[in-house]
Formats: sequence, structure tokens, C-alpha cells
Amino acid sequence: MKTVSPLPNFIYLGPSKAGSSWLFQVLKWHPETYITPAKDLYFFDRFFHRGVDWYSRQFEGAKGYRVVGEISHDYLFSLKAAERMVNLIPDVRLMVCLREPVARAFSAFLYLRKHGLCSPCFESALEEHSSFLAHGMYWSHLRSYLEIFSKSKIHICLFDSLEDNPVQFSQDVFSFLGVQPLIIPKYLHSKTLPASTSRSSHLSRLIKSGANLARKWGFARQVGQIKASRGIQRLLYRSFRPDERPLLSEVMRARLTEIFRPDVTATAELIGIDLPGIWGYSEGRKS
Repeated sequence: MKTVSPLPNFIYLGPSKAGSSWLFQVLKWHPETYITPAKDLYFFDRFFHRGVDWYSRQFEGAKGYRVVGEISHDYLFSLKAAERMVNLIPDVRLMVCLREPVARAFSAFLYLRKHGLCSPCFESALEEHSSFLAHGMYWSHLRSYLEIFSKSKIHICLFDSLEDNPVQFSQDVFSFLGVQPLIIPKYLHSKTLPASTSRSSHLSRLIKSGANLARKWGFARQVGQIKASRGIQRLLYRSFRPDERPLLSEVMRARLTEIFRPDVTATAELIGIDLPGIWGYSEGRKS
């Protein structure tokens, strides 16, 4: 008799560059939580046509876990994804981790730059990739989810809290999920994927393009296994030397802060968190 895999009861919605790789490792570590071997299944936005049977197969091995989850950090920006979720898994618990949008945009730039997928100049890259700014405009997307799901079903937290106290941050996540409040080990007290640079931009671009194709063809699990290999990561990437890490100029920071300011204010009012004060938008960007 064929065993049907459970559908998830937890989904991280986004955005990217806000601790999702760390969250993946924490949920992989906790004995009561099952997380898919690969992040970014993109089922509810890009690959819904594959059907529920395909989606269910991504959770093979999840039977018996209290929490079954996936992490796809573009879901936040898809109204269609929200509508599909509420129809298929109406009781799902959702999580959003908001990062100060200028820092998030620059981190996204460093990530694509590492893979050779954008201009090495941040200002030029902003023109090439509209998502750097669009994915820092949180208000309208959060509002859509809050109109579809009850507020109690969405854990909205800040990347600042993760940076300040990862242990307490993880406790808050565990409380929301209803699992044991275990203390995370030391290796989870630091960044999972700190900014780095490629050893070969051509090879990194090829690998990233291949991974995207593999996801398109339905091999997300295999992509996840490859990404989890520390040996492959060390082969492809290295830490920045002190004199080569790109820096965000204060002029550009100020310019982007003004672009994001109205959305930060609106998002703060929507979720009841003093984002302008925390992120330094009240009296200029904090240093």
C-alpha cells in the first residue's frame, strides 16, 4: 500500500537574506521538526502545475514529526501563493523575518555578485535586478497575507533579533511552532552563510545556472544535498580579504533609505513594531 507523505504545517515565506539558511539548519537540528532537504521548492508560486502529489513527495520521511516545513523565500511576494496555501493547507503556520531593507538589498547584491550574476558595481546591479528594492518593500505583501491568514498564524520577527540573540530568537520560533524549547548548540550561534566571494566567477555562474535548471526540472532535493556539502562550498568560495569586500557608500545608503522610508513606516503601523526606531529611520540611518 502506498504511503502518502504529509503536507507541511509550517512555511517560511521570506524574504531572502534574512536568516533563512540559519533557520534551515536550526529546524534540521531540532528532533521534532522536519525540513525539506532543499530550500526553495517554489511550489506555490513557480511550480504549482506539478501538482499536490509531487509536492507531497518532497516530504517523504516526514511522518511522525510534530512540525513539517519548507523554506521558500519568494512566497512572501506572491499573492497567488498565499491564495493557494490557504486553499490547500489552511491551518499552516507561517513565518516572516524582516531585515532592514538597505542592508537586505546590499546582501542580495553580494550574493549574486558571488555567483557572477550581476554587475560588480552595486549601483549598476540595482538597475539590473529590480528585486533588490522590490523585496525590501514589505507592507503590501504582508498586508495581503494578513488579510488571508489570521495574525496568530504568522510569526513576524526581525533579523536584528537573530543577530542580537540567536538563542532567544530560536526559543521564540520553537514556541510559535509548539515544539520543545531546546537550547541550540554553539555552531548555530553564528551566521550560516556569511558573505564570501567566488574562487572562479565563471564556475560559480555555471553552478548556479545548473542549480536553477535542476529546480526547474524537479531535482530540488539533489540541489539541497549538493549545497549542504562543506567541501563543495570551500571549493567554490572563500572569505573576503579585508581589503576586497565591497562597501556600501553613505551616499547610496542615504539615497536608498529615503526610497524605503514610506514603506518602513507603513509596515511598522501594520505589524505594530517600531521599525523606524529600530532601523534608524526616525532620525536618519543608524551607524
